[in-house]
Amino acid sequence: MNREKSAGIFFETFGVPAFNIEKQALLSLFASGYSTGLAVQSGEGVTKIVPVVEGNIDKNAIMVFDVVSRTITEVLAKKMKNRGVTDGTVSKDYKLPDGQVIHLGMERFEVTEVLFDPKLLNLSVDGIHKKVHDSLSKLEDDERKDVTNGIFLGGGNTLLNGIETRLKTELSQLGIEAEIRAPAERKFSTWIGGSMRTALSVYQHLWILREQYDEYGANITNTKKF
Repeated sequence: MNREKSAGIFFETFGVPAFNIEKQALLSLFASGYSTGLAVQSGEGVTKIVPVVEGNIDKNAIMVFDVVSRTITEVLAKKMKNRGVTDGTVSKDYKLPDGQVIHLGMERFEVTEVLFDPKLLNLSVDGIHKKVHDSLSKLEDDERKDVTNGIFLGGGNTLLNGIETRLKTELSQLGIEAEIRAPAERKFSTWIGGSMRTALSVYQHLWILREQYDEYGANITNTKKF
């Protein structure tokens, strides 16, 4: 239903000549020039751990994590509302997009800790590092080695300072020595990967054309074979 609705918006509202939907994990890796790796995508509304082997997603090893950017924002808002003291040397000022400056102390660390310890929010789920571990454990031995050498962070939630080092440390304690890659442009990695991929000449046969949409309707997004 989401694919069909998206097709309708792009064709009917924006009048695009062609359209296609790709997996975020694939585009995230593609942006960095890789076809094998583990995409750890954490944004405003969803956090997913997706293993990709030679351009193919292992659906049985996909993990979904309950903590997202919206979760952290909500917790931060509550803590700021309840705060009545200054936190000393750990404090830092942040300028918001509307120009307002807010002063944060220990909240900087407390709210982000829920990524690794969701029990702080009374959520009975494992932390993101354990979700990564669980995803890797579902892969074949030869696949696991290649994927572990490229764990790619993507999405706005992965812009937290030091998150790659913390994830690497937590995984090491679980017996996994991983190579964590945190591209500077990771907030937009899926968009970058998409623009790169669609510019390739070999990609052109994957498009759903406006003529095909007009003839078969939005359901073509689910029935067209590539």
